[in-house]
Amino acid sequence: MNSYKNPSAVVLGLFETGLFTMRALCRRGIITYGYDYKKDNSGFKSKYGIKVVCPHPVEEEDNLVSFLLNENPDETKRVLYPASDEYVDFVSRNRKRLEEKYLFNMPDEPTMGAILSKDSQNELVKNYEENIPCTVILKHDELLSDEIFEFPIFVKPVVQNTWTSQFNGKGFLAKDKAELDNELKLIQSKSIDVILQEVIPGPCTNNIEIGCYFDKTGECIEVFSYMKLRQYPSDFGVGTIVMHTHIDELETRAVRLLKSLNWRGFANVEYKLNPKTGKYMFIEINARVWQQISHPEELGINFPVLQYEDLIGGLSYCKENNMKSGKKENTKWVNIVSDLNGLMKEIKSKKTSIPEVIKSYGNTVSFGLFTFDDPKPFLYEIKYGWVFIRGLMKIIGIETEDQK
Repeated sequence: MNSYKNPSAVVLGLFETGLFTMRALCRRGIITYGYDYKKDNSGFKSKYGIKVVCPHPVEEEDNLVSFLLNENPDETKRVLYPASDEYVDFVSRNRKRLEEKYLFNMPDEPTMGAILSKDSQNELVKNYEENIPCTVILKHDELLSDEIFEFPIFVKPVVQNTWTSQFNGKGFLAKDKAELDNELKLIQSKSIDVILQEVIPGPCTNNIEIGCYFDKTGECIEVFSYMKLRQYPSDFGVGTIVMHTHIDELETRAVRLLKSLNWRGFANVEYKLNPKTGKYMFIEINARVWQQISHPEELGINFPVLQYEDLIGGLSYCKENNMKSGKKENTKWVNIVSDLNGLMKEIKSKKTSIPEVIKSYGNTVSFGLFTFDDPKPFLYEIKYGWVFIRGLMKIIGIETEDQK
């Protein structure tokens, strides 16, 4: 195991993505601090890292800046990893002040601002991508025009941060006008601006995501691609089981797009194959480390440490000391809690079976939260077994009091 005396690292956000980033750094001997305002996030249960509750990045923005500056009294700058959109936005807005004490790598502020807002992201990407789904931007105080593209339509937020505090999942699927009107009434009552987007048909296995790291000179030094096998919620959700794959066309296309945007740091670009046209459609860019970051780590590609080495030693240092040991296609990453939660109804209705689910986990190299060297976050997330017990009770038709 490599060991780094200085500098230390800081992860902002201790939900799963931040936890996986913190684990990846600590396993390489890097002293890592984990900060979050949500005290109930699973990362606080990890044996890794030095965890501290911090101010809210939006509601207490100035206090969080002061907190971060005061938390690093040393002259040596710490390497910073914002692990959720709200922390990415916070770091981007306050980059000039944070640069006094921290090293981080991201696009310039106008580009980052455009990417974090889905409406401006679409407008920006249109300059470089031809295959983009039809979209309509609807402000929270606007009425919907009768002239709209065909149903079904996917409804998602312009700004993700405002959505996650109110709703689960990435958005809503509206199958007809009546359903769309009902959903918009609820969403607009929360003063949330939304995007109405054409739905690309086909299963989630048509979704390919490209994870990248661009060094501080703007060169892409690592790419890792994967295909969704299942997601939760099943229509439009986050991948609960994904498989490493390799599609030259899409990797080249994603890297070209990000280079056009003068990209720096982490990015995750998603495409979906349209079976009607045979073309991959651009879906979105996420400007941070992604949830499945532990998958490439298990294959010897530690993305968080790539940034660390890049920022403390430059490109030549990074190239000499990376951990690449060969990419193994068809290996899988599983979010075991979300995946089983999404499969409960299918198991109960006998659309699938427990043996079939177990078989689908073959060739898995990472089970996300669950690791033998750090089991407490997983045990905390499943309430020390009660989640699975309750799921089994649902399958056999026994309801608990909180399910009635």
